[in-house]
Amino acid sequence: MKNEQQLVKDIFAEIINVSGGIFEGSVRLYNAFVFAHQFYYIKESTLLSEWPVYFNSCGYIIKDGEKLSGEFCIDFQTSGSCSDDVFISSNTGCSLSDKIIDAIKLAVLFVRDKSKQELLEFIMNYSNYEVDKTSKEVNIYTISEDHKFRVFLRDFMDRRERYKEISKDINEVFGSKY
Repeated sequence: MKNEQQLVKDIFAEIINVSGGIFEGSVRLYNAFVFAHQFYYIKESTLLSEWPVYFNSCGYIIKDGEKLSGEFCIDFQTSGSCSDDVFISSNTGCSLSDKIIDAIKLAVLFVRDKSKQELLEFIMNYSNYEVDKTSKEVNIYTISEDHKFRVFLRDFMDRRERYKEISKDINEVFGSKY
C-alpha cells in the first residue's frame, strides 16, 4: 500500500491530469484535493486519505502542500498571501482507482471556474468544520451527512449524473455532434 505522502502526490498529479495537464492556482489545487475527499466520502463512505488539512484566510492549506506539489509547479507567483502557482503534469501512469479518479473529476469540475474568493465564500457559507485552535488543523470529515455542505455537494453530483444521462440520450438520438 502506498504511503500517505505518495498518495497525496498521486492525487495532485491526477487533479492536474484531469484538467488537461495544466492547473492554475495552489488555492484551487488544494480545494480540489479537499473536494475530491468530500466527493469520495459521499460516494464510498470511507476516507480517501487522512492527510492533514489546515485553514487560513486563503482557504484550505494542505500539510506540506508546497513541498508535495512542488514537483509539478512550473511558475510560482504570489498574489497577496495566497500563491497563484501554475502546475503541469505528464504523469500518465496513474495507479489510483476509478472511484478515486471519478471523485477527482467531480472536484475539478466543481472548482475549475471558481475564483479564490468564490471558493473561500463557499467554504465560509457552507461548512462548519471544527478547527484545532493550537495546530489550526481542520477535520474535513466532521460534517454530518445532512449538513448543508454535504447536501450541496451531493446535489452537484446528482446534477452531473443527470447531465451525463441526458447527454448520452441526445447522442443516441442525434449522433455525437450534439
